[in-house]
Amino acid sequence: MPAPAAEPRLKMPVDRFAMMRQVNQEANASAFDTVSATQNHRERKEQETKRRAEVALMEKEDYTFTQEGVDRLKRREARLLMEAEEKRTRQILSAEAAARYAAAEKERKRIEAEERQRLLEVHRAQMEAQKAAEAADLARKLTEREARLKKMKEDADRKGAGRCAS
Repeated sequence: MPAPAAEPRLKMPVDRFAMMRQVNQEANASAFDTVSATQNHRERKEQETKRRAEVALMEKEDYTFTQEGVDRLKRREARLLMEAEEKRTRQILSAEAAARYAAAEKERKRIEAEERQRLLEVHRAQMEAQKAAEAADLARKLTEREARLKKMKEDADRKGAGRCAS
Protein backbone atom coordinates (compact mmCIF):
# COMPACT_ATOMS: atom_id res chain seq x y z
CA MET A 1 0.00 0.00 0.00
CA PRO A 2 1.51 3.35 -1.01
CA ALA A 3 2.40 5.83 1.67
CA PRO A 4 0.10 8.85 1.91
CA ALA A 5 1.50 12.02 0.34
CA ALA A 6 2.95 14.55 2.75
CA GLU A 7 1.48 17.51 0.87
CA PRO A 8 -1.51 17.49 -1.46
CA ARG A 9 -0.47 18.37 -5.00
CA LEU A 10 -2.00 21.44 -6.48
CA LYS A 11 -3.58 21.30 -9.91
CA MET A 12 -1.80 23.71 -12.24
CA PRO A 13 -2.66 24.65 -15.78
CA VAL A 14 -0.69 22.84 -18.48
CA ASP A 15 2.06 25.31 -19.11
CA ARG A 16 5.71 24.56 -19.87
CA PHE A 17 7.16 27.03 -17.43
CA ALA A 18 4.66 26.08 -14.76
CA MET A 19 5.60 22.45 -15.27
CA MET A 20 9.28 23.35 -15.02
CA ARG A 21 8.66 25.27 -11.81
CA GLN A 22 6.68 22.35 -10.43
CA VAL A 23 9.52 19.96 -11.27
CA ASN A 24 12.01 22.31 -9.66
CA GLN A 25 9.88 22.64 -6.53
CA GLU A 26 9.54 18.89 -6.25
CA ALA A 27 13.26 18.45 -6.86
CA ASN A 28 14.07 21.03 -4.18
CA ALA A 29 11.57 19.45 -1.85
CA SER A 30 13.21 16.07 -2.32
CA ALA A 31 16.64 17.58 -1.49
CA PHE A 32 18.26 17.00 -4.91
CA ASP A 33 20.85 19.55 -5.91
CA THR A 34 19.98 19.91 -9.59
CA VAL A 35 19.90 22.85 -11.97
CA SER A 36 16.70 23.55 -13.85
CA ALA A 37 16.41 22.99 -17.59
CA THR A 38 15.88 26.71 -18.01
CA GLN A 39 19.13 27.46 -16.24
CA ASN A 40 20.96 24.85 -18.33
CA HIS A 41 19.54 26.38 -21.47
CA ARG A 42 20.61 29.88 -20.41
CA GLU A 43 24.13 28.68 -19.65
CA ARG A 44 24.43 26.89 -23.00
CA LYS A 45 23.20 30.01 -24.81
CA GLU A 46 25.77 32.15 -22.96
CA GLN A 47 28.57 29.70 -23.80
CA GLU A 48 27.57 29.67 -27.46
CA THR A 49 27.46 33.48 -27.52
CA LYS A 50 30.95 33.64 -25.98
CA ARG A 51 32.28 31.09 -28.47
CA ARG A 52 30.84 33.03 -31.40
CA ALA A 53 32.32 36.27 -30.09
CA GLU A 54 35.75 34.63 -29.76
CA VAL A 55 35.52 33.23 -33.29
CA ALA A 56 34.53 36.66 -34.61
CA LEU A 57 37.50 38.26 -32.81
CA MET A 58 39.86 35.62 -34.17
CA GLU A 59 38.58 36.27 -37.68
CA LYS A 60 39.20 40.01 -37.25
CA GLU A 61 42.79 39.57 -36.10
CA ASP A 62 45.29 40.88 -38.59
CA TYR A 63 47.55 38.17 -39.99
CA THR A 64 48.84 40.29 -42.89
CA PHE A 65 52.48 39.64 -43.86
CA THR A 66 52.83 36.80 -41.36
CA GLN A 67 53.35 33.13 -42.05
CA GLU A 68 49.92 32.40 -40.57
CA GLY A 69 48.34 34.94 -42.94
CA VAL A 70 50.13 33.43 -45.94
CA ASP A 71 49.02 29.94 -44.91
CA ARG A 72 45.44 31.12 -44.45
CA LEU A 73 45.44 32.72 -47.91
CA LYS A 74 46.84 29.54 -49.46
CA ARG A 75 44.20 27.42 -47.72
CA ARG A 76 41.46 29.82 -48.79
CA GLU A 77 42.66 29.84 -52.41
CA ALA A 78 42.92 26.05 -52.38
CA ARG A 79 39.40 25.79 -50.94
CA LEU A 80 38.01 28.19 -53.56
CA LEU A 81 39.83 26.31 -56.34
CA MET A 82 38.44 22.99 -55.10
CA GLU A 83 34.92 24.42 -54.93
CA ALA A 84 35.25 25.74 -58.49
CA GLU A 85 36.57 22.37 -59.68
CA GLU A 86 33.74 20.54 -57.93
CA LYS A 87 31.18 22.89 -59.47
CA ARG A 88 32.69 22.37 -62.95
CA THR A 89 32.77 18.60 -62.39
CA ARG A 90 29.08 18.63 -61.41
CA GLN A 91 28.29 20.67 -64.53
CA ILE A 92 30.21 18.23 -66.75
CA LEU A 93 28.54 15.23 -65.12
CA SER A 94 25.09 16.75 -65.51
CA ALA A 95 25.83 17.63 -69.16
CA GLU A 96 26.98 14.05 -69.80
CA ALA A 97 23.87 12.68 -68.10
CA ALA A 98 21.68 14.98 -70.22
CA ALA A 99 23.51 13.85 -73.38
CA ARG A 100 23.06 10.18 -72.41
CA TYR A 101 19.37 10.79 -71.75
CA ALA A 102 18.94 12.59 -75.08
CA ALA A 103 20.74 9.77 -76.94
CA ALA A 104 18.62 7.13 -75.20
CA GLU A 105 15.45 9.09 -75.99
CA LYS A 106 16.50 9.46 -79.64
CA GLU A 107 17.22 5.72 -79.88
CA ARG A 108 13.87 4.91 -78.25
CA LYS A 109 12.05 7.15 -80.72
CA ARG A 110 13.96 5.58 -83.64
CA ILE A 111 13.01 2.07 -82.46
CA GLU A 112 9.38 3.14 -82.00
CA ALA A 113 9.34 4.63 -85.51
CA GLU A 114 10.79 1.42 -86.98
CA GLU A 115 8.23 -0.67 -85.11
CA ARG A 116 5.40 1.62 -86.24
CA GLN A 117 6.64 1.42 -89.84
CA ARG A 118 6.87 -2.38 -89.64
CA LEU A 119 3.35 -2.61 -88.23
CA LEU A 120 2.04 -0.30 -90.96
CA GLU A 121 3.69 -2.46 -93.62
CA VAL A 122 2.20 -5.62 -92.12
CA HIS A 123 -1.22 -3.97 -91.97
CA ARG A 124 -0.88 -2.70 -95.54
CA ALA A 125 0.11 -6.20 -96.72
CA GLN A 126 -2.88 -7.70 -94.88
CA MET A 127 -5.23 -5.14 -96.42
CA GLU A 128 -3.83 -5.81 -99.91
CA ALA A 129 -4.14 -9.57 -99.39
CA GLN A 130 -7.71 -9.10 -98.17
CA LYS A 131 -8.57 -6.91 -101.17
CA ALA A 132 -6.99 -9.46 -103.53
CA ALA A 133 -8.95 -12.27 -101.87
CA GLU A 134 -12.18 -10.26 -102.09
CA ALA A 135 -11.49 -9.45 -105.76
CA ALA A 136 -10.75 -13.13 -106.51
CA ASP A 137 -13.91 -14.18 -104.66
CA LEU A 138 -15.96 -11.59 -106.55
CA ALA A 139 -14.48 -12.74 -109.87
CA ARG A 140 -15.20 -16.39 -109.00
CA LYS A 141 -18.79 -15.55 -108.04
CA LEU A 142 -19.26 -13.60 -111.27
CA THR A 143 -17.93 -16.47 -113.38
CA GLU A 144 -20.13 -18.95 -111.48
CA ARG A 145 -23.14 -16.69 -112.01
CA GLU A 146 -22.37 -16.26 -115.69
CA ALA A 147 -21.92 -20.03 -116.02
CA ARG A 148 -25.27 -20.62 -114.28
CA LEU A 149 -27.01 -18.05 -116.44
CA LYS A 150 -25.44 -19.56 -119.57
CA LYS A 151 -26.47 -23.07 -118.48
CA MET A 152 -29.98 -21.87 -117.70
CA LYS A 153 -30.14 -20.18 -121.07
CA GLU A 154 -28.91 -23.32 -122.83
CA ASP A 155 -31.42 -25.44 -120.91
CA ALA A 156 -34.16 -22.98 -121.79
CA ASP A 157 -33.05 -22.96 -125.44
CA ARG A 158 -32.92 -26.75 -125.52
CA LYS A 159 -36.36 -27.05 -123.96
CA GLY A 160 -37.66 -24.34 -126.23
CA ALA A 161 -36.06 -25.98 -129.27
CA GLY A 162 -37.42 -29.33 -128.18
CA ARG A 163 -40.96 -27.94 -128.01
CA CYS A 164 -40.69 -26.23 -131.31
CA ALA A 165 -39.43 -29.38 -132.96
CA SER A 166 -42.19 -31.52 -131.68
